Amino acid sequence: MAYPLLYKPSRRFFDLPQIDNNSFFGPDSPVLVLFLVKTSQKQRDEIEKLLNVGGELWPTDDSELRRLEIVPWLRNYELSDEDAVLSAVVEVVQLSCAAHILIDKVGLENKTCIITFSPDWNGLGYAPGTNDYMYEHEFARVGWDEARFLVSLAGQNKSWFPDILSEIRRLKMPPNELDMSESQEWEIVSRSRQHKWPSHISRDFKLDQDAPTIISLIYLSVEELHNIKTDILANASPGHAPPKIINWPAGIEPGSEADLWYIFDAIKHDFVPPYGEVFGFFIDSMYLADPDRDPELLMVTRTKIDDAEDAAAKFVAENSMEATRIRKDEFLEVYRAAFNPTGDRDGNAVHHNGAMRSLDLKTGAWSPFAIITNPDIPVLVPSALPFFVLQPISSTQEHALRSVFPCFNATQTQFFHIPDGDGTITHLLRYFQSSEFTSFHRRPPADFVAIDAPSLSSITNAKRDGETGCWSSQPSVLLGTSAFILHEGDMGRLLAEDQVGYAVGRCAMWGVEEHQDWAIRASDCRGLMGDIGEIGEEEEGVTGRFCWDCFGKGDEEVEGRVQFRE
Repeated sequence: MAYPLLYKPSRRFFDLPQIDNNSFFGPDSPVLVLFLVKTSQKQRDEIEKLLNVGGELWPTDDSELRRLEIVPWLRNYELSDEDAVLSAVVEVVQLSCAAHILIDKVGLENKTCIITFSPDWNGLGYAPGTNDYMYEHEFARVGWDEARFLVSLAGQNKSWFPDILSEIRRLKMPPNELDMSESQEWEIVSRSRQHKWPSHISRDFKLDQDAPTIISLIYLSVEELHNIKTDILANASPGHAPPKIINWPAGIEPGSEADLWYIFDAIKHDFVPPYGEVFGFFIDSMYLADPDRDPELLMVTRTKIDDAEDAAAKFVAENSMEATRIRKDEFLEVYRAAFNPTGDRDGNAVHHNGAMRSLDLKTGAWSPFAIITNPDIPVLVPSALPFFVLQPISSTQEHALRSVFPCFNATQTQFFHIPDGDGTITHLLRYFQSSEFTSFHRRPPADFVAIDAPSLSSITNAKRDGETGCWSSQPSVLLGTSAFILHEGDMGRLLAEDQVGYAVGRCAMWGVEEHQDWAIRASDCRGLMGDIGEIGEEEEGVTGRFCWDCFGKGDEEVEGRVQFRE
């Protein structure tokens, strides 16, 4: 299946420094000198001196010329030609109206640099008459002795062309490497495992307003079936027929999250215009082997967005769904509301079913159970602390994960299964750097939880004290937190940031809600290094420090400056 591209996969966010544009706004702000080629500290010091040597364009009084701030190039490759350099320059300056100086390989050889700024900037951060941060930039290649004067002029919003520089010195941008129109599509890579449709459900089955139906993802005993139907009919009128419950077969793995997606995708009823929600009903339990389990009734919700300015939000919304616990005695009323939507659009991108919202507010008893995503595409629901499953797992193991990491109102837990994963962080980073991931996600997460084979073993064997809620046999997981380098100028002013990779360690869980504390720290941008601590003996490919492939392993300038939030 093909989907429209969201982002240009040829440029990953860690391929370039992330410039702090706030540091370069205004006529009194410094000028960024960004290197796009590897240099030593000595070389950079010498070039900075030459940039400060006046040429024939300079005025006699240079007191108003802006000071320079240097950001080095720390990557292990060089941009191949001027088109590649200009493409990178566009990425650096696209959200900035400030003036910059950029030093590339050609510039090292002939003592030139690329200068850029937007003459449309009005000092407010917006292009005139719009709310748009995307500017039409000017680019020119000039000598080192001209650059500082010319970028200082940018504070006066004067175009360089044609009065200051001749048009022949203007650099033209290369064409886009990819057509980002909706017609441009990118095929999803094949998966090693294909979904097998459950044989006990007819492929022709569709949800019907007049035949309330629930599909169980677990095998229900005769007693459980009786209790569920009794609860459902508790508030029904006398003689009301119970709903149809399609039971899961005994003796096989329970239904997985992938099963839930595929089944509902096939049986869901049509969207009722103009509403953008459809609903289905399932039975599941996080505690498969608990003799006292109480199977839960779940309502799953799929959405459709007709018009959306944010293509990424539309992509996530239409390829994910929420599974919500509802009370069994509400089922008949909720089922009717699902097929008979009401209410006006409330300003959101999705035209919600007001009848369903009213029922939720009336009872106040609905609670999140799971976030389910399309298994065929790399949908990562926005989260401060996503969970990555590093290798194929069984549905039973998936249920065990859900019992240890349930959804709460503040933490919606999605288990993202790495395609063809081999159980290592090395493979996870390769996936983050793949065109499959970068086509649909602007950047990988700053922090994450990862589940490998030892994690699964500890989770499936974990025992919990019913009174204290603490683990008597502790589960453990892998925690990852971003490694970065801050480039700072005078008085500690942040100039730019390089995302280098991750530190990953294995961490034991003491309490059942510990992952909520991790999520809070991640959402507050405090990082998880305090939880990871000393990594100790490294497990090859699993724990330790991991760098993006654009940074050289063992590079002293990189290794000596890496920081972590903790």
